[in-house]
Amino acid sequence: RREDGIPEGMEEIMTKIDLVFNDIDGCFGNFKKPKAYPEKQSLTGHEDLLANIKAFVEAHPEVKFSSCTGRSLYLCDNIIEATGMNEISAVEMGQEIYNPLTKECYGLLRRLYGERREKSGLTLLRHWTEVADGLREFMQTSAQYYDYPLKLFFRGSNIRRMQDNRAMLTYEFDDVITGEAVFQFMEPHLYESVRNGIKEGIIKVVPSKKAVDVRTFINKGHAIDHILEKLKRTGEACLGIGDSYHSDIDMLNCCEHVACPANSDDKLKDYVSGRKGHIARQTFGEGVLEIYGTLI
Repeated sequence: RREDGIPEGMEEIMTKIDLVFNDIDGCFGNFKKPKAYPEKQSLTGHEDLLANIKAFVEAHPEVKFSSCTGRSLYLCDNIIEATGMNEISAVEMGQEIYNPLTKECYGLLRRLYGERREKSGLTLLRHWTEVADGLREFMQTSAQYYDYPLKLFFRGSNIRRMQDNRAMLTYEFDDVITGEAVFQFMEPHLYESVRNGIKEGIIKVVPSKKAVDVRTFINKGHAIDHILEKLKRTGEACLGIGDSYHSDIDMLNCCEHVACPANSDDKLKDYVSGRKGHIARQTFGEGVLEIYGTLI
């Protein structure tokens, strides 16, 4: 590290980055999600730090800032606004695309199907979209009937369905149970089209330590590719900031430059180090501000 604080080998990055993709949880703050829908995300205790991030964004109009998160739009729109994110963003692990300037939000698979002009691959894309629509319909009309049986069966786990999600069926719980067990309980109740979609690889079951997601194969990487295509550019001069290898690797693989705050998991730190990226000395939002100040 040089005396001016710039890591060795990173001098050129200072003039190159003009688009930043930011994860939210673990990066902008250590947020505690609301206990139940329709409660919104509280920003109490984070106001000053979020305001500092927004001030940095507004002081650098030559750089665009985007969010790429696993949260639903319902649970992150106020965070996006509070941090001043000003470029097309992705929510629900890329299932939906959100423009913070126009407030437009749309499902990525359905938009890709609607924009497809050539006949090649159109039938397959339509099938993928129909399966995704089946999952959405299950979430909107049927999933609620299994909430109470799940709570009874997994008593003491604080399991809950994330009712704010629109495209991704998510259950969160304490780590006294596993995502695999939750899915095993729910699988027989899913629509046949969704179960078939799982067998075909269109729908993915993604368990983690305290959650399980049932979603299409679309991930953050697909969302970033879509955003870059909309902006008529590549991942060159893009910076990706995440804290979890499990959740953020697909996003970071799309970016020329990568970084993470100090609270990131070891696997992600190894990845960032291997790509000669920046691992902040500070945690959460302070770490993001450190990354901004060092690389932008």
